[in-house]
Amino acid sequence: MPHTVLHIGAEASAADFLAGYVRSPHVNRVILAAAGEAGAALRDRFGIIREVADDAQRALSEPEVALVSLSVPLREQPGVANAALRAGKDVLCPAPLAETVTEADEMVHVADVMGRRLLCALHEPILPAVVKAKALLDSGEFRGPVFMSILALQPQAPASLLAALVQPFGLLQHLLGPAHAVTATAGQAATLVSLEFADSVMGTVTLCHGAAADRPSCERRLVGTQGSLVLRDNPEDEWPLIFVSADDFHPLKVRNPPDVQAWARREMVVHLVDCMFGGAEPLVSLTAARQALVTAVGALESAREGCRVELPTEPPLTSIQ
Repeated sequence: MPHTVLHIGAEASAADFLAGYVRSPHVNRVILAAAGEAGAALRDRFGIIREVADDAQRALSEPEVALVSLSVPLREQPGVANAALRAGKDVLCPAPLAETVTEADEMVHVADVMGRRLLCALHEPILPAVVKAKALLDSGEFRGPVFMSILALQPQAPASLLAALVQPFGLLQHLLGPAHAVTATAGQAATLVSLEFADSVMGTVTLCHGAAADRPSCERRLVGTQGSLVLRDNPEDEWPLIFVSADDFHPLKVRNPPDVQAWARREMVVHLVDCMFGGAEPLVSLTAARQALVTAVGALESAREGCRVELPTEPPLTSIQ
């Protein structure tokens, strides 16, 4: 049975959420609570929006609303999410969960107390090359990972460095497990992060903002004891996943859709809605989303204080999943 979703806000993630709802068999109606020109543009673009709500709080009381999703400024996200959870609604929000771990833990606590589901859209684990790489790791075909690097080139500096770091950190921990320490340096044009994982595995994330490019691109290299996996999502790339050993390279069978990052953001929404209504298990758990935020907050602290920061890897005592 298709459901009604209340979507609050018109920040950048709104188009991805709404495009995901268009694709989802579980959603047939969206109520949009977003004012101004941005809200009007969304209403003109997405026919699945069947109603506009001037008062989001009043819309939360509507019994037909089965799920609430958010595209509000990050500083407002915890308060809006908690209000929706207390109204008895499940909540889907973009990453990161919040600006601070304390705020994120309060969201988790409210969801736990109310018996509602809270999920966070960390999208990079659904990239086709990442899905294949994870399968190779889980099967043991790719052996002994010892290092992973992520190099992201962006034409402009991100609006939020915290949000920009959460996605690659979520990917690293998806493949390598949680990091236990982080060291970071942030400059005007680049941010460099070194991460320490269990069993002496290392990782690096480099964000170059202001790169000479007309669109974002990213290359990830996972190094093992017998070779490397190279994962790329440049739109012109014919080989999104390559196994490199010595001087040989072997393209692995993976097909990227056009504009794969935008595709992944939409597809993760479809996946998470299926988790809400179809009983599927989330590819990225709430625990993993929280840990990505812990790591990003630690990286910003390291850059600010000029020191290595140790990270907690255990979630708070709750039924967080």
